[in-house]
Amino acid sequence: MARAGRTTSPLLIAVAVCLALGVASLATPSGPTYDPYAWLIWGRDLTHLDLVTRGTGTSWKPLPALIDALLTAFGRHADDGWLVVARAGGMFAVFMAFRLAWRVAPRPGRTAAGIIAAVSIGLTSQWFQYAGVGYSEGLMVALGLLAVDRHLDGHRAQAFALIVAAALIRVEASPFALGYGAWLWVKGARTRDRLAFAAGLLAIPVLWFGGDWIGSGRLTTAADRALSRRLPGAPGQSAHPAVAVVKEALTLLPLPVWIAIAAALLIPHARRRVTLALAACALAWTAVVAAMAQRGYPGLPRFLFMATGLEAAIAGIGAGCAAAALIQATASPRIRTALAGAVGAFALCTAFAAGSVSAARQLPRQASAIEHVADLNAKLANAVQKAGGRETVVRCGRPATPWFTVTALAWYLDVQPTYLHVDTTSAPLPAFQHASAPAARRSPRRRPALLRRTPSCRSRQSYSGRELQLQRQLKAASGRVRHASPG
Repeated sequence: MARAGRTTSPLLIAVAVCLALGVASLATPSGPTYDPYAWLIWGRDLTHLDLVTRGTGTSWKPLPALIDALLTAFGRHADDGWLVVARAGGMFAVFMAFRLAWRVAPRPGRTAAGIIAAVSIGLTSQWFQYAGVGYSEGLMVALGLLAVDRHLDGHRAQAFALIVAAALIRVEASPFALGYGAWLWVKGARTRDRLAFAAGLLAIPVLWFGGDWIGSGRLTTAADRALSRRLPGAPGQSAHPAVAVVKEALTLLPLPVWIAIAAALLIPHARRRVTLALAACALAWTAVVAAMAQRGYPGLPRFLFMATGLEAAIAGIGAGCAAAALIQATASPRIRTALAGAVGAFALCTAFAAGSVSAARQLPRQASAIEHVADLNAKLANAVQKAGGRETVVRCGRPATPWFTVTALAWYLDVQPTYLHVDTTSAPLPAFQHASAPAARRSPRRRPALLRRTPSCRSRQSYSGRELQLQRQLKAASGRVRHASPG
């Protein structure tokens, strides 16, 4: 029971609301894509103390795998559990952008600041899409923005722990954990705190390299896999990868967001040092992604989501500064400040919305991509059931499937991805075509057979006709599918 006089933290309320909305979102067409299914398999492996990270096209990620290990308690619904976590993380990131902009912006412009920040992160290119199919970047952005909030409240140890958690989702956060930990060390932390900082920094390489070593027998499997991957249209595949990443960073957010960011950097306000620090972190994150792309990593747009999350908060601050300046210019003894603030916020939000129409028009396309993934997963699960169920499919030999459904089929069959054959008869296409890839160069969509059986089944006489009928049904009904770019 709560103590008298104490109220529930707004952060806890926001977490509860986001989780509830994440659960409610399962009522819509839902299903994880390639990478999240790999994390689910690793989570299942961890509970069996038999981690195997070979056989997939994605890289080992410690925190998603650890969360999925906890979600195995939900059995076959663990994939729904991860979708709830990923989607709730994306929604909580939107809330944190609102909260940061609200608390840093001048008081008269706080309403406009929060609204613009929340809308800015929601309009980030492909944000809705990637969160909807279970990618972990939304959760990472939520952890990063929450770390900033905890720092501003003076809870430095909590902020450090959150940065470490973000670094266990994307390795790009590791330099920030190292820098922040070193700053806390120099600030004269107690011996106990210094030991905690050292343990947190040590956990990053131990969990990244240790998981790979346990699962594959090599320390650098994830890095080698990322370096050897060739994704058409990705910045890492361009002639000048670092420049391509910078260009990508500029196109992820609509033009009004950048105008608001400029306002935040130019208009003096009481907490301008915080605004400049956020801008420096966003710039540093972009530089890290650009440097890694130059080294040979893909540099995909979602790798920049932490930077865009910070930039969304800054845009909100800029809108708040502009609203405060407008209020100061228009307020008079005859006009109440509150009314002027409401009018100014409405005017700014209206102008912002008008300038963001093109970005908002992408939302239906992103929703369609989420539905495509859910439809593909449903067809794959239905194919397994029509073939006689998991036990029958596994007993009858190693089935083949297109690479983009390898992890999903391995999850359904409760086997390792290495058990499956990759069906090369159907050309695999990325579910999320890179936005910068020219339309003329994008491969045509195909209708792949999602499940091809080997002829080694002992009950072949009773199964072969059923198999032929199933393959014909899949070819006719599997529909247009776009598969996910692993990363």
